[in-house]
Amino acid sequence: MSTELETVSKALTDINAVSTGIAELQKQYGGVVYEVATTAGMDEAKAARLAIRNPRYEVERIRKAAKAPILALGKKLDAEASRIETELLKIETPIDQQIKAEEARKEAERQAKIDAELKRVADLQERIAELRGNQMLSVTSGSALIAEHIHDLEKIVVDGSFEEFIQQADDAKVAGLARLRQLHAAALQHEAEQARIKAEREELARLREAQAARDAEAQAARDAETARHQAQLKRQRDEQETLAKAERQRIAAEEAAAKKIRDEEEARLAAERAELARQQEELRKAQDPPAITRRGVAVKTPTATEIVNVLAKYYKAHPDTILDWLKRIDFSLAA
Repeated sequence: MSTELETVSKALTDINAVSTGIAELQKQYGGVVYEVATTAGMDEAKAARLAIRNPRYEVERIRKAAKAPILALGKKLDAEASRIETELLKIETPIDQQIKAEEARKEAERQAKIDAELKRVADLQERIAELRGNQMLSVTSGSALIAEHIHDLEKIVVDGSFEEFIQQADDAKVAGLARLRQLHAAALQHEAEQARIKAEREELARLREAQAARDAEAQAARDAETARHQAQLKRQRDEQETLAKAERQRIAAEEAAAKKIRDEEEARLAAERAELARQQEELRKAQDPPAITRRGVAVKTPTATEIVNVLAKYYKAHPDTILDWLKRIDFSLAA
């Protein structure tokens, strides 16, 4: 043991020796800026770093060397303590188990008493809750069902079995019966109202059915009248269409006859015009009049068509009309 302490004491002395040189190193190198861009400056910087690094490395070496025996001693101490603790537990554990087993038994016994008391109270409260009547019942549950619950509740006897909650039980039964009886009365009123509403609905349904039958009958009559009226209108339309068709056929026949007359008349006039033209041409050729001159200049003799057109333009008449006029002229008198 003394050897380990001596090693640590010597290590502290060596470290203190290094520590005394820190002030000198700070004085010599602290805050110095080296011209590391030059070869000489870089060499100076590296030499300074080495001068500082060597003492630091030495301190770390001393620490590790001095701590090694202490670490070994600590491991030895931990192993011995663990061995002693294991031997003591071998003696202590059986006693501890006896103590804990008894404590657990007493705790279980205490908890059983608590649970039994809680169950006793819960059972009594459940019985008291039953005395308050079924809370799920409502006006719509039906008066018969509510009456059954009232009868069942009246048969329950409130006695010493309710122990310290006997007064609470008695109050709960009184309140429960009062609530159920009030609910029963409301249910009877509700059922009477529902019966009245049902009767009114049935009467209304009967009236609606009767009205629907009357409406259906009226609708059938209207439908029949509509069908009769539509049939009459159809007959009238058919008759009108037949008459219109006959009238169209008559007009078409008249127009065809008129067209035929016009075509025949035009053909006759065309033939007459052609004949007149032929006759005039023959007359012209037969007469072969001398050329008309004006001041020694020959003037072209007009054709029959040109004469007819000039007369038609002058008198503002149709060429056929001019031809009719010419036919009626006695040209021997004109000569």
